[in-house]
Amino acid sequence: MNIWENTVLTDQGKALQAKLLQGQTLKITRVTTGSKKVPIVDLRQQSDVTEGGYDITLQPSKTEGEKTVLPVLLENTGLKESYDLWQVGFFAEDPDEGEILFCISQASQAKHIPSEAESPGYSVTWDFYFNTSNTVPFEIVLNSSGLVNIEAYQEQTEAISEVNKKVDSLNSALSSKFECGSVSITGKSDGWVFIPVTYSYPHKTIPIVVASHSSADVAQIPCTTRYHSTTGFELGLYRLTAQTAFSWIAIEP
Repeated sequence: MNIWENTVLTDQGKALQAKLLQGQTLKITRVTTGSKKVPIVDLRQQSDVTEGGYDITLQPSKTEGEKTVLPVLLENTGLKESYDLWQVGFFAEDPDEGEILFCISQASQAKHIPSEAESPGYSVTWDFYFNTSNTVPFEIVLNSSGLVNIEAYQEQTEAISEVNKKVDSLNSALSSKFECGSVSITGKSDGWVFIPVTYSYPHKTIPIVVASHSSADVAQIPCTTRYHSTTGFELGLYRLTAQTAFSWIAIEP
């Protein structure tokens, strides 16, 4: 589906085109998005894209028959707030007026652009086609700081995505096999007292549990564990004399 079905040469672009027929070179300087929609009949009168948009990266052009193809790359790096993209405007250098909005495309439906926090690494590319001729040379001003080969970018994005998946998988594995906690007990006893401890989530296999006395200002007392399961265990304490605390760690083998 071609969402950029409404593409027009602006009034400023039409005036520049007349100058190009006199031997000037069409120099595309930058591409910017717009976040508002306007009536189609008003597109030609625009001298800038609608508010709330951002500059996007021009990629090296290529030729297909009598058309020049301009790939553009949109990334959300550094984007604080998401927005709905409605317009893409191409700016060109006019020898008399300076930089002008040469042509503009308005989408048939908005494209939601997520913030970096919402979707890290998000990107999208589009190819825009311009008719070329022998009488109107075509030139593009590329920002080298944002320049990237589309194929290389896609390969890099896929590699980063694969690494992120492995990291997420590792974190998930670690979180599911490791758990720790503490128990605070008040009271006195002449013998063993057993306290049930429940894990925050069921483990796949019965964990190995290690417990230790963690109150620095109370005399050390013996402790043990028993009745191990995937959902918890019992912590045994011998001859309680005062309020004391114990720490434990459970690790799946």
